[in-house]
Amino acid sequence: MNEIVLLESPKSGYVVRSRPVILTCKALNAKRIRFKCNSRWIDDSRHDIQEHTDTTTNRPYLRATVEITRQEVEANVADLGDFSCQCYASGHLDSQAVRSETAKIRVAYIRKHFYQVPITERIPEGRTVQLPCVPPDADPKAEIFWLKNGAELQRDSDSNLILANDGSLIISAARLTDSGNYTCEARNLANRRLTDPAQITVFVDGQWSEWSSWSGACRIECESFSSKLQMLQGDSKSVESLMPKQRRTRTCNNPAPLNGGQQCFGEEEEFQSCSHNCLINGAWSRWSPWSECNDQCQRVRSRSCAAPSPVNGGAFCQGLDLESTNCTASNSNLPSHCLPGVMSVPIPSALPSAKPSTVMDKPSHPSQSLLLDNEVFVYASLGCVAFLLLIIMALVAALFCRRRRCFNSNKKDNIYFPDNSGHVRTMLLQQKQSLLGDFIASEAKLSRNSPTPFLALSNATTLNNSGLLNTTYTLKSAKSINSSGYSVNRRITGSRAALITDYSSNGSASSGGSSGCGKITLLRSESRNSADENYATLYDYTKYTPSIRTCTEDFSSSEHDQSATIIAAQVDSEPSRIELKRSGVALSLSTKTFLEERMIFLAVSDDINERPFLQEPETCLSSVIIYGLCESEPETVLCRPAVISFEHCASMFPKDNWQFIVYVDWGQGSGWEVACRLGEENLNTPVYAFLERQRCHLMTDQFGRFCLVGRPKRANVAAQKRVHLAAYCTPMPLVRNELSIRVYCVPEIGMAIESVRKQEEGHGVLLAEAEDLLMKEKGSLCCCLEDISSDYTPKPGSQYLEIPDTHHLWCSQNGLHCSISIQVNENASEPLAGRIVIYQKGNSSDRQILEFNLEKPPLGHGRLNSEEKLVSTEFQLGGEIKRHLTLLLDPPTDPDRDWRGLAKKLGYDRYIQYFATRPGCSPTSLILDLWESCVSGSERALLDLLQTLRVMGRPDAVMALEQYLSSPLYDFTPPKDCSDAPTEELRQICLRLRAKDKIARRKFEDQRNNRTQIGPPGVSSRQPIILPLNGRGQVATRPHECMTLHCLCPFFSGKLNSQGMCILKNGLPLGPAFRKEYRLLSETERMKFHNALKKMKASGEYNRFSYEHKEVADGSGAHSGPGFLPWHREFLKRFEISLRLIDPTLAIPYWDSVMDGYLPDPRDSIMFSNDFVGETDLNGNVVTGPFAFWKTIERHPAIRRNLSREGHLLTEPQVNLVLAQTNIEYVLAFTVPLMGCPYPPNFNAIEYSHSKVHIWLGGDMFDQITSANDPIFYLHHSFIDLIWENWRLLRQPRDAREFAYPPDLPQCASPFHFSRSQLAPYNLMLRDGLSNLYTDELYKYAPRATCTIENQNCGSEYLFCDSREFPHCVSKIKIGGRFNFAKRPVTNANRLIMFLMIAKIATFHVPNGNLMANVLKEAL
Repeated sequence: MNEIVLLESPKSGYVVRSRPVILTCKALNAKRIRFKCNSRWIDDSRHDIQEHTDTTTNRPYLRATVEITRQEVEANVADLGDFSCQCYASGHLDSQAVRSETAKIRVAYIRKHFYQVPITERIPEGRTVQLPCVPPDADPKAEIFWLKNGAELQRDSDSNLILANDGSLIISAARLTDSGNYTCEARNLANRRLTDPAQITVFVDGQWSEWSSWSGACRIECESFSSKLQMLQGDSKSVESLMPKQRRTRTCNNPAPLNGGQQCFGEEEEFQSCSHNCLINGAWSRWSPWSECNDQCQRVRSRSCAAPSPVNGGAFCQGLDLESTNCTASNSNLPSHCLPGVMSVPIPSALPSAKPSTVMDKPSHPSQSLLLDNEVFVYASLGCVAFLLLIIMALVAALFCRRRRCFNSNKKDNIYFPDNSGHVRTMLLQQKQSLLGDFIASEAKLSRNSPTPFLALSNATTLNNSGLLNTTYTLKSAKSINSSGYSVNRRITGSRAALITDYSSNGSASSGGSSGCGKITLLRSESRNSADENYATLYDYTKYTPSIRTCTEDFSSSEHDQSATIIAAQVDSEPSRIELKRSGVALSLSTKTFLEERMIFLAVSDDINERPFLQEPETCLSSVIIYGLCESEPETVLCRPAVISFEHCASMFPKDNWQFIVYVDWGQGSGWEVACRLGEENLNTPVYAFLERQRCHLMTDQFGRFCLVGRPKRANVAAQKRVHLAAYCTPMPLVRNELSIRVYCVPEIGMAIESVRKQEEGHGVLLAEAEDLLMKEKGSLCCCLEDISSDYTPKPGSQYLEIPDTHHLWCSQNGLHCSISIQVNENASEPLAGRIVIYQKGNSSDRQILEFNLEKPPLGHGRLNSEEKLVSTEFQLGGEIKRHLTLLLDPPTDPDRDWRGLAKKLGYDRYIQYFATRPGCSPTSLILDLWESCVSGSERALLDLLQTLRVMGRPDAVMALEQYLSSPLYDFTPPKDCSDAPTEELRQICLRLRAKDKIARRKFEDQRNNRTQIGPPGVSSRQPIILPLNGRGQVATRPHECMTLHCLCPFFSGKLNSQGMCILKNGLPLGPAFRKEYRLLSETERMKFHNALKKMKASGEYNRFSYEHKEVADGSGAHSGPGFLPWHREFLKRFEISLRLIDPTLAIPYWDSVMDGYLPDPRDSIMFSNDFVGETDLNGNVVTGPFAFWKTIERHPAIRRNLSREGHLLTEPQVNLVLAQTNIEYVLAFTVPLMGCPYPPNFNAIEYSHSKVHIWLGGDMFDQITSANDPIFYLHHSFIDLIWENWRLLRQPRDAREFAYPPDLPQCASPFHFSRSQLAPYNLMLRDGLSNLYTDELYKYAPRATCTIENQNCGSEYLFCDSREFPHCVSKIKIGGRFNFAKRPVTNANRLIMFLMIAKIATFHVPNGNLMANVLKEAL
C-alpha cells in the first residue's frame, strides 16, 4: 500500500530564448523528490515541493518542480552533449527511490540562412513554376509556410498551388493572378525566418489576330491609268503610289501583351498589287547621286527600269543602268589615294600632258608638285623601314648566339635550361628535399640566373630553416643529362593520345655534382622507328634525410610516383583526356584542338613561390596548374578551347560568400594577371570558369599557368575554406620510449594531400584522416588529444595545442601541422588508440574527431586505391552524335530551346557570350566540351542530358541521343537470378517481373515469326491511330474513349450551355471527378461508392474490367517496364467513367497505405473493418463489409486476402524517393533490364514499391492475374497514380509531360513497352497515357491527409495525428484489433497513443459504456 508510484514524469522540452523549462515530477507515497541532470544533482534549494492529496484515493503525494535555464543547458551541452534529466522519488530511505523516465532538454533555435530560396522570375502564362525553399537548420525542425504579398497561403485555398513535401511551392499552370511577391517562411518554437521576396511576374506574349479581308478597289481604266503614268515617268515614289493596291490589317490583341510580354513579331498591315491587263512600257528612274571614289579612283551612279516597270508585255527601258567616271576628271576634293604619284594606275588622259620635270623645272600643273612631294616621302619611308629591319636582324642574331652559349654551358653542368619563348615550355615538376647547405646554395644561385619566369630551382631556403621542404621543378630531355642533345623528330605512332609511361629505375644523374645522388625516373614514349631515340621526359627527385638513409640510396619507382605532379602525352586532332588523379587535375581536349601531333604536358605545383602575388584579403583556393607544349615543339595555336579541371578548397555555402578570381600567367613576360572575375565577365574575358562544389572547370584557348583565388565577399558572413586533416605516427621501434603524432591541416585539394602523403612516405603511418573541416580566416585552430590508451601518456603541454591565426594563415602555407609527443610506458601491452578533436575557436559547431588505433590503420585516401588511368580517349559522347546535336541546337530559334537553352539548363549561362564568340567553334560543341569535363566518370550523365533535352522540348535531339544510347556500347549484365536486389523481398518481386517480361518477349517473337503486321516496334496487328497531341477523345462513339467533359456530356444525358458547361438533367454541372483518400469520404459518399460498385458487380461490368486486366497481366506493356503507369492510368479512367455513369458525383478514392504502415500491426487498421473493405475469416475469405462473398471471375465464392504474410505497405521515404527522381527513366522505369541496357535496375522504382503492397495484401491481390477481383486494387492504384501525378507536377514542365518517355531500347524492356506500342487491348498507344487531359478534364486529386503541431485535425474521424516525432496522420484501429507492442517499447506514451486510437474510434461505434471500459482495460 505504501509503494512509491510516479504519477507524472518530467517531459522533454525546449528552452525558448531566455524562458526556462519547468520540469515537473509527481509521486504517490513519496517523502522526497530530487532531480538529477547530466549525472549531477540539482540543489535542493531550487526545488519547489508541494504536498497534496489525491481526491479519488485520499492518498498523499508530492509534486516537485524545478526550472532549467538556458545557461545550464548550453554549458553542459558544450561539455557532455545532450542535457538529460530524471527525477527520483524516495521514502524515508533513499534505497527505496523510484526513477522516472529521462527527459531531454534542448535549446530551441533556428539559423538565419536558408539552404535554398526562391528567386525572382518572369514566367509565361501556363508554365509550371517551382519555387524552392529549403529551411535553415533548426531544432525543432522548422515548418514551411508560403506568403504571397505578405498574406499566408493556405494549403487548400487554390488547387493550382501545390505545397510539396520538400517545402517548395509549385504553381501548376501559371496565371496572371499568380503574379506577386512570394516569401518562404520557416517557423518553429524559437523564431521565424523569412526569405527575401521573390517577385513572380506572369506575362503574356502578344499574338496576332486573324488578317482582315482585303480592302480597296482594283478597277483600272487603262487609258486614264497610262496617261497618268506618262506624266509621272521617272519618279519612282509617285509611280509606286499611283499603282493600285489592296490592303489588309491585323491587331496584336489575341491576346494582347501583358505584364511586359513581347509584342507581336511582324507587320500589322500588308499590301498586294492589283492585277490588271493594261500594257505599260518601262521607264528609267532618276540617276542616283555619284558615289564616293572607290579603290580604283572611280565614281559610279545607277538607275533602274522601275518608274514604272514594264507590265503585260510593255517595252523594257533602253540604255545603261550604270555609269562610271574617273575621280581625277575633277580637280577639286581629290582623296589622298587618288593623288598623282600615289595612284596604282596610270594617270588618265584627262589630265593635261606634261614633260618629265627636273629639279630646276617649274611644274606646269599643281598635281605635278604633289607628285614630287609624295615621291620624296615614299623613298624616305622605305629607307626607314630598311634601317629598322637591319636592327631587328642584329638583335635576333645576338639572342641566338646568347642562347647557344647558355645551352652549351648548361649541358656541361648536366642541367638543361629551356629558352624563354612566348609559350609555356617547361614547368616546375616535383618537390625536392635537401638538408645539404652547399646544394641549397648552389640551387639558389641557379635560381637567380634562371632565364625563364616558369623556372624556380629553389625556394631560397637558408641553412637556418633546413627543415622546410626545398621545392624544385624541372622538365628535361633524357639526352640532356648524358649526351650532347636529343631528338624530337620521332613521333608516337598508332595512338591518338599516347602517354609516356615506361618507367626506368636504374638511371642516375651524371657524376661530379651534388645533385648526382638520388633517383632518376625516366618516362619514355613507345616508337616503332627506333628504340634508342625515344622522346622522353626526366624527373630528378632528390631526397636527403640523413637520419633515415644516405643520399646515395636509390628510391624504388613505387615510392615516388612522379605522375602525381606532371604528365606528358602525345596528342593529335582526336579528342583526349589527360589526368593527374592524385593531384585532382585533368585536361580535356576536344576534336581538332590540335591539327597536328604535339607533345604537351600538364603539371601542378603547390610551391608558394609559384603562386601569384595577392593583395589583402585575397587568398589562393587551388594549386597552380600549368599547361603547355614540351620543349622544342613548334609554335602552336589552339584551334578551340581546352578544359582544365582542378580542385579548389572554398566552401560554397552559404551562396555568394566568395568573390572568385582567376589569375593567369600567359608566359609573355608580364607575369600574373587577372583573367576573370566571376560574375563580371565581358566580351574581352579570355577564359570561361565554371565552379562546382569541389572543382573548377576552366576553358582556355591559350597555354599558361592558372590559379583560382578568392576574396571574402560579405563582411557580415565569414568565408570558409574546406580543410583536410590527417594524423600520422612514427612507427615502431621507438627511440627512448617516445613517439610523436603529427596532425596535418591542408587545403582540401589533391596536390596538398598528395604532398603530405609523400612527405610521410617511409617515415610515418597514417592513423586517421577526415575531410571538409570548415575553417575561417580568423580564430585559433585547436587540437586536443582525448581518450588515449592507458599505457601512453602525453607529455606536458602536448595534450592541448592551439595554433593562432597569425601562424596558421588560413592554411595558406601547405603542410601546416602540429606535433603531439607521447611517452610510452616500459611494459606497454595495449596498442596506441584514442581520438583527436580538432576545431576552430569561434566556429566550434564544426569540429572533426579523428579516432585512431595503431593496430587498425585506415586504408588511406580513396584516390590512392583507384587505378591510374592517366590518358584516355573515352568520352560520354562520340564525335558523330556530338556533331548531330550541334546541327540541331546551333541554329538560333527559341532562346529556351536552342544552344542557349542548353547552357541555361546545365548552369553554364553566367557568361554565355563566351560560347558564341570563339572563332570557328560551334556554341553547342563548346557547351558539350565543358559538360564532358564536368560529368567525367559519371554513370548517369547521358541519362541526365537526355532528361535535359526533354525538358527543353527538343524531341529531335532526344531521338538522336536515344539512338546513340541504343547502340551496343554497354556491358552492364544484370544477373538472371536477380541476386543484385538489396533484399530477398525485392529479389522475389524482381523474379516475378522478369518472368512476365520473358513471357512478353516470347509473345512478341511469336507475333513477328507469324508475320503479324507490326507497325512501329512492339505495336500489335491492331495498330492504334496516331493523332495529334491531345487530338484524341474529343468525340467518341463510346463513353470510355472520351478525354473531355464535352465528349462525355451526351453519354450522361447532359446538354452544353452557353458557357460551354455540361448541365445534367438534375441541373447540376458535370465536372471532373474528385479523388479523395478513402477515409476522408463522408459517410454518404462512401455509401454511394459502395452501392455503385455493387451495381457494377451485379451488371457484369465489374467482372468485364477484371477480365481486361487478367488478359494483359502477362505479355503486354502493363507490367515490368515503362508502360506500367500510363497503362494503369487509362485503365482507371475507364473504370471511373463506368462508375460515374451510375452516379456522376463519384470518383475512385485512393488508399494512402502509408498511414496504415505507421501502426504496430497494420492489419488492425480501420481500413480492414466492416465499414470499409471488410474482414476475412480464418481461411482469408472476405465475409463482412460491402464486398462480402463477391464471387470472383475464377468462380471462387469470395474475394481472398492474406494480410501481412509477406511484403510491406508503402512508407513515406519510398514516396519521397520517387518524388526525388529527376529522370523519367527512373519513374517510368526499366524494372528488369537485360544485358547491354545503359540503365541498371532501379529497385526503388514505383512498380517495385507498388508490388510490395500487392504481396502484403495477399490472396487475389498477390497475383496480377486475379488482383482486379478485389476493389482495393482500384484504391491502391489510384494512390500510385497520385504519386506519379505529384512527380509530374514537381519535376516536369507542362509541355514535357506529354512526350517525355524512356527511349525505346529492346535491351531494357520488351517492345510492348515502347512509346508507340499499343496500349492493349485499347486502340491507343502507350504515349497516349501521358496526356494532360486526364487531370485537366477528367479527374483531380485531393491532397493527402496532413496535420501539424498547432492543427492536429487530419480531416476524418477515422484518422488521428501522431505528433511524437513529426506530425503525421495515422489510421485508427478497428474494434477488436490486436495490439502488438512487440514493435514498440511498452511505455506510457505508447499506451496513451493506443488508448487514443481505440477511444476515438470506439466513441463512434461502441454501443455501450461497459464494452468501452473493457476495451480500454484491455489496452492499458
